[in-house]
Amino acid sequence: MNSRLIPGALLLAWTISAVAQTGSGTTTDANHVEPMALKGKLLFADDFKTPADYTKQLQPVAESWRVRTAHADWARSSEGVKSLWKSGHMPVLAYEGTFRDAVIEVDFRFHKEEGRWGGCRISATNSELNPRAYAASVWANSDGSGHDRGRPQGILLEHDEWSAGPEWVAHKTAAFASNTWYTLRLELIGDKAQATCHGVTVYGTHEKFGLLPKTSLWLGVGTCAHELRHLRVYEATLNPRWKAPVSTPVAKPAKPAPKTGASSVAKTSAPAAKTDDLTAGWTPVPLKFDIQKAWDVDVNDRHRYDAVTGTHTLWILKGDKPHAPPPNRTGPRAELRFRNDYLTGEHMFDADVYVVRGTTDACVMQIWGSGLSATTMMIHVRQGGRLEGGGGVTLKEDAYDKWFNLKVMHNPAGAGAVKIYIDNVPVGTRPGRGFRKDGGGFYFKCGVYGLKGDRAEARFRNIKLWERPASNPIE
Repeated sequence: MNSRLIPGALLLAWTISAVAQTGSGTTTDANHVEPMALKGKLLFADDFKTPADYTKQLQPVAESWRVRTAHADWARSSEGVKSLWKSGHMPVLAYEGTFRDAVIEVDFRFHKEEGRWGGCRISATNSELNPRAYAASVWANSDGSGHDRGRPQGILLEHDEWSAGPEWVAHKTAAFASNTWYTLRLELIGDKAQATCHGVTVYGTHEKFGLLPKTSLWLGVGTCAHELRHLRVYEATLNPRWKAPVSTPVAKPAKPAPKTGASSVAKTSAPAAKTDDLTAGWTPVPLKFDIQKAWDVDVNDRHRYDAVTGTHTLWILKGDKPHAPPPNRTGPRAELRFRNDYLTGEHMFDADVYVVRGTTDACVMQIWGSGLSATTMMIHVRQGGRLEGGGGVTLKEDAYDKWFNLKVMHNPAGAGAVKIYIDNVPVGTRPGRGFRKDGGGFYFKCGVYGLKGDRAEARFRNIKLWERPASNPIE
């Protein structure tokens, strides 16, 4: 993720003060916590009376503010707006509007359903200063079982880089009841954040909290039925009576098993064998990548990252569009395109791979660039889970629903330019295909590209890229 130096004079405060409310009555917090920010001018109010229908397209909701559905469906309810989740990413409403230090308040309630989780998240960010990230987020979670990134029950303050995963700043346990309204009060003052919900307060700081101005506000809820009402955004100033509370650092929970998609089989095996022998003498390459997916869907609809297990999950669906608008006519994909472009030396892709059962005729790894076609080598999953290398060579039988380690070595100048290892055992060699005619370099990709059927899904963890000088040729 791109980052910017944060001006030292900036302050950000963000408190979620939550008060449980049932019906028209209100239960106030007996353990009063001094707010960090004082309300000033009302910048934005949304009682969810407009628009009439929530869509993926931005629609005006107030002067200088627009709203759209980022994930799942939303509809107006008798008291505000309600989420309509079926599968995939948790429901999210996205607002565009500019604010700086602010107090943000919203009411939420959830209706508990078996197998689904309840909670609310408020995120504020600036996508130009911090692309593909939430500068500051706070969660009020009814439980910790439903999150693909292992977020715990209670109040959690974090900075979230979407690809690398969230940095948990502060957390305390809190309990939330079904069918009960809670008011979340958020205070944003520079690089400080205080969050309170239902009488529980956490406090912490992060340099990315201080990115100003904020240009978007995101409201997320759990997968069971939720309602929101009374969204307010106020200008804020630092409360002169406020004193920073003791920081509440996060104690991360034990690592959960990797999460699965709606059509996935939840089955894992032991981690792949150690790679010390094959990587000896190689130098690690910084891991940088872009995510390529259908141009008309949000990246979170085709990619998920579990920061606890370090797992990237990528999937495509029948009918997905290419990764770029027309005239592009390539097949559907959800891939990590690594920024390891090279023309000389030897280069290695190294990762644990998990292919979900039913994935057929999908490429899960490729070396892009060739003098004869687009790629030097592609690894496909064929019928029955057979893993196939270039030229139809079988690399592994029944690769479905199990973790295995995949290593691919490439020497552009070598006669036997590509060598493939599975669990550190050599399984295939492919000759080189020359250099690109446009003079461009080679690079690695992994994910799913193309499919036969309704869905293709693969997962990758422990991803590493390696290089070494060409003086040690691949034999």
